[in-house]
Formats: sequence, C-alpha cells, structure tokens
Amino acid sequence: MTKDWFAANPYSNLRLSEEQKHQLVDLVNEFVEEYYQKYEDFVTIDNRRVDGQRWKHFKSKDDLHVYEDRYRQESDQDMEPWNSVSTDDDVVSTKSDMPVVLRVGTVLGRLDDLMFGCVNPTLDVMRIRASYVHDWLTLDNPFESTNLIKTRDFVYIEATGILHFASGDRVGYHLKHSIEFPQTKPQPNVIRAKMSYCSFFRQIHTNVIDMFGTSTMVPGGDIRRFISIRVATDALLSTANLVFCGQMKKLSWMLQQQRSVGLQRERNKNCVMCNKSTASGIRGTFGKSTCKLCYGSVCYSCKINWRVSFIELGGELVQRKIAFCMTCISSASICDAKTAARDQAAGYRPYKAFSTGSQSDTADVSECP
Repeated sequence: MTKDWFAANPYSNLRLSEEQKHQLVDLVNEFVEEYYQKYEDFVTIDNRRVDGQRWKHFKSKDDLHVYEDRYRQESDQDMEPWNSVSTDDDVVSTKSDMPVVLRVGTVLGRLDDLMFGCVNPTLDVMRIRASYVHDWLTLDNPFESTNLIKTRDFVYIEATGILHFASGDRVGYHLKHSIEFPQTKPQPNVIRAKMSYCSFFRQIHTNVIDMFGTSTMVPGGDIRRFISIRVATDALLSTANLVFCGQMKKLSWMLQQQRSVGLQRERNKNCVMCNKSTASGIRGTFGKSTCKLCYGSVCYSCKINWRVSFIELGGELVQRKIAFCMTCISSASICDAKTAARDQAAGYRPYKAFSTGSQSDTADVSECP
C-alpha cells in the first residue's frame, strides 16, 4: 500500500519578491544548462557508454542502470541548498561536495506521456503522481517498525521542460533542487534532508526513451552514506514508472471527458470484445462489468481492471479498481498527452471530479497512512 506523504502542506503559501523569482529561475537555468551539456556529451562524445573507471555499477532494473561515483569520499558534510538570503556564490561553491549517483538506460514508451507523468502543478497532482511512480525518497523502510529512522522532509524547487539537440531531437528535462526560506524551517521532530536531481529524456525509437540523470541526496542526521545512496538509487530507478503515470493521468482525464458529455449509451448484452453474451442466466452474469469509457459490456475474461488514483472531496487519496475494455485501454495509450496536459495546467482536475460520481463496478482501496 502506497503511503500518501503529501496530504497537507505544513507551510503557508510563499510570496516571493521579483528578485527571488529571478534568482530561482537563474538557478534552474544554471543547473539545467550544466547537466544538459553533460547529457549531450554523453550521447555525442561517449556514444552513451559509461566510464567504468569513474563510475561503479550499483544497481539495475530492466534496462536502467545506476552507478556510484568512485571518487566521492565519504563525508558527513551537508549539501547547502539555495537560500533566499544567501548569495549565488554560496550555491556554486557547494555543488562539488555532493555525493553523486548516475542513472542511464532506456524505458519503453513515448516522451510526451513520460513528461506528462513528471509534471506536478499542484499538491494534489503530486500526490496522484506519487501513487503511481513511488519515487519519493523514503527512508523509513525497512526500519519503520524499529524507529531507527526519523521522519525527514524536503523543500525544493521543481522544473520541467523541453530542449532540443542540434539534430532537432526533443529532450525533456526534470529538475529538483533543495531551497530554503526563513518561512520553511523544519517542523518539530523532523529532519530537513537535501537533494539535487536532474534527468533528461529523449525518444530514440518509436517506443523507446533514452534516460540520463544524476542525483544526490544528503539525509541529514546520522544516516549512513550507503543508505542515502540506496534511497537515491531506488528513486532514480522508479522513473521507469513515469510513462505509466502519464498514461494513467490520461485515462483519468478521458474518464472525466466521457462523464462531462454524458456519454452513456444503452448497454448491449454482448461483450464488446468477444461478443459473448453477458445476459442474465446460468453463469451469464458471473464477473461481467461495464467499461467505464465506452460503457460497453465486458465479460469476465475480457475486462481489464486497473487501479486509478483519485482525490476525494475530503482530501483523501484513494485508488479505485475500474473496469475497461482492451479497445479503450489502447485508445488511452495512444491518446496525445498534450491536450490533457493543457487542461491540467489550466486547473482542470478530472481525478477529483470523477471520484464524486458513481462508484458502481469499482472497489475502493484507501491509500492513506
């Protein structure tokens, strides 16, 4: 069961000065430009081959591989995040002190779906994403029951966007970097952790995405270095779930689109996939359901149950098992993510609206702590 780490923001909304906004934009641009050049060199000069003398293999998942910097010496020195009252020189001088892990490899999918999975314009969207991606830097497993690990939090700036290689290839980026404000001091009994993360994504074949990214994480307190590296590694490998997250967000958007136009046709008694009768009778109704996109009947053998995440009116994150037919799943998979992303950016919240409707043919599963 996925925990809902983002149920509430403990801080009030920040009001930034124009100078602070410009400083943060400059910070993002600085990091993106620096790491973009590293990715471009990795592709054009290194031919996507990792330097084994510098990088030690740490862990792999499918075709994603994570490496640890061999030349990084163990240190308890914390990474200093960007601070609203510090100078730019303070930021630059501490970047080289971070422990670094590198992730390279490929995942299946389309770049637009992956980038849609990355974007978190609101706290609720962040909660939805976390329920699919499981990329939060959790330090309380497997030690939660023994109280060996204390609660930690992060305050960071996040940025996503699209750049282009000289060849014209689209390159998506996703950046997260720790920042501090006087208004965001750590809560009681919470240790402030720090991180810096930047990833790049590029479509290299019809259904293959190249990934390149680096991450550092300083957990604070007396956590051992190998634990922090393990946690950062698991977070990097979880980015393989971003494509799935984007597809599920598209599916939620399509569900609301169907409900908003009232598309609920008269049900045919035959399965829309295999034409088997689902009429009442001996074994006729066993396991039958209705596709929540086309409202066609689907038999037990043909229906596909997927757990879709929603935010209920009371603010609780839930996952509901919803029935679909294969035709609609395929349509959602190839649907252009840009339209759904534009609606999300405009404040459209299908994952909330649908959760207030009919719950027939669903099984509610609470995902709150």
